[in-house]
Amino acid sequence: MKAHFPDTTAFIKRYLNETGSDVVDSLFEEEGERYVSGLCLLETHSNIQRLNAVGGLLTGEQVRMLHAAVASDIESGRVTVVNATAADIEEAARMLTRRHLTAVDAPQVAVAKSLGPEVVFVSSDLKLNRVAREEGLTVLDPARRSG
Repeated sequence: MKAHFPDTTAFIKRYLNETGSDVVDSLFEEEGERYVSGLCLLETHSNIQRLNAVGGLLTGEQVRMLHAAVASDIESGRVTVVNATAADIEEAARMLTRRHLTAVDAPQVAVAKSLGPEVVFVSSDLKLNRVAREEGLTVLDPARRSG
């Protein structure tokens, strides 16, 4: 059974209409597991808040609805939140010494790797996708598969 691990650039497409949202939505309709890291969840909520507070692109009601939609996906089991373990943090630190990644991106790749070789890393971050491939992950960029 296929498993997908969206990073924040992909996961947020589930809740905001962006290029690649159709691809992410289709992943939620397929059989299989979907995992996100705790960091992804925090970034998603932060981005939703920022679109209201800084950009003024979302109303307060839209923000509440989006937060509720994220919570619903988690509570219903459509997505599972996986937190970084000590081993994941060590792996992320190893990656940071060899590659130019942020302190948020490295744990995303490390957690995805820890889930096993059948996990597909889903991201629209070109640099992060390159690193994920170099780390042995299969990568899907929903923005490039959108149609």
